[in-house]
Amino acid sequence: MSDYFNELVDQLREYHVSINPPYLHGLLTGFAATPEPDLEKLYLEVSGEQPLTDSLREELIEAADFLSEDLSLHEFKALFRADHNSEPEHWINGYLKAVELHDEQWREENDYHPKAGAALIMLHSLIDEELRQELKIIQPGHEELREAPEMVTDLVHSIYHYLHGDLDSSFNFDEESSLSANELPALPGYPEDTLASMDEQGLFALVTRNDDRLPLEVVHACASRKEAMVPLLRQHLENDSNWGNEVSDGDWWGLLHTIFILGLIPGEASAKALLEGYRRITFDSNNNLADWLSGYWPALCRNKTGYTTDSMRQISEDNQLDWYPRSHAIECVVADANERDATQLEEAIDWLASLCVDESQDPEFRVMAGHTLLDHPRERHRQVMEQLVELQDPDSWLGNSYTRDDIDRSFSRGGKPEWKRSENPWRFYDPVEIQRRQQRWLKEDREKEDREQKRFDLDSSWPVKTYVREQPKIGRNDPCPCGSGKKYKKCCMNNLH
Repeated sequence: MSDYFNELVDQLREYHVSINPPYLHGLLTGFAATPEPDLEKLYLEVSGEQPLTDSLREELIEAADFLSEDLSLHEFKALFRADHNSEPEHWINGYLKAVELHDEQWREENDYHPKAGAALIMLHSLIDEELRQELKIIQPGHEELREAPEMVTDLVHSIYHYLHGDLDSSFNFDEESSLSANELPALPGYPEDTLASMDEQGLFALVTRNDDRLPLEVVHACASRKEAMVPLLRQHLENDSNWGNEVSDGDWWGLLHTIFILGLIPGEASAKALLEGYRRITFDSNNNLADWLSGYWPALCRNKTGYTTDSMRQISEDNQLDWYPRSHAIECVVADANERDATQLEEAIDWLASLCVDESQDPEFRVMAGHTLLDHPRERHRQVMEQLVELQDPDSWLGNSYTRDDIDRSFSRGGKPEWKRSENPWRFYDPVEIQRRQQRWLKEDREKEDREQKRFDLDSSWPVKTYVREQPKIGRNDPCPCGSGKKYKKCCMNNLH
């Protein structure tokens, strides 16, 4: 981020926009932390009354996106020289300015997240002696910040994750489940020096070995190798044996990690590899993988070149492909246009509406495309949206997933795209999130065991006739005796029902 930020400062200076660099970095960080920030306020604060070019606006948005990503991945660092008394103050004032510009939003968020509010006060008190005295806060000021500038970074990290991740080191498991952290398997850990000494093959072995408990530091280490890692990741996605209904849990977790890591690596090579996996995902196969990735594709494609957006448009329009990748490709196209400018967004929405009314397209695809249209309600397309309600087949898996009430709610709230509602996909690797999943699944396993035990107890109360099996029992996962090479559960077992 440091190099990119310096380039941004230089570009602003070339355009005769003078702004203190630490203040700007703090301001952008505050915008990155603000839920649904008002970007027009950012532009005005940076340039005063001077209008910014579209390219500079895009650069500011991209810088804020980088900062948001760094914050979510615990890689953020506040940029200021601690040995200059004024720079920490400028930086904090920039951050606080972003908060001030979104005063109502922050007040609302602090009501829901009081720890974020407390951390914000602590940040403010670093440069406000009167505030420290008023609140009787025992906390260092200017001189101490020169010795421990990381305090600013730590506080900003805390604020972000209290707001966006609801992360709490004192996370309490659901008391009703009667489970504790001690009952969960220990999370794997890999020291940084160990990861740094591994080659790409060794790192990738960890990706496929740790299932749903892959540590964030391994994801970082893989992404840091950039182009050197891409061939291995792409090879994994191109391996036919990793796909299909026969894929085990461990295998599809490996696919998920591979796709997430590619989402962190910028450039055309990673974009092509990512799309290789994208085209293979269908709703019918690897259903769990499709569910985990739903809504995340715009975030995964955000740092890629225009190659990705163009390809996503082509995928959207290809009626020979499965509806699943096509419908999510639409999200990526519209999300990209949304980040560029208002004109391109409106053009993308019109393009989306044209796909929804195209009778040559699969009905399920048209309905799913309509869900993206709900995120961007326009009165000129209301009739199209209403037609999609009638297009649904009540007997299909879609049922009545798209209703007139959905349309009314969309217009009343002004739309809110799914990719803005979705969490950052890389939060999947936060240790707290891993614990939550493990706790939830352990609870589900116990509940399943309890149900099976109750069924057994009930069956045991009835007279039992001993049954002598004429042939050895065939397990669900054993090879089918017919010689097909498939598992029994995927072959002749189905003929018994």
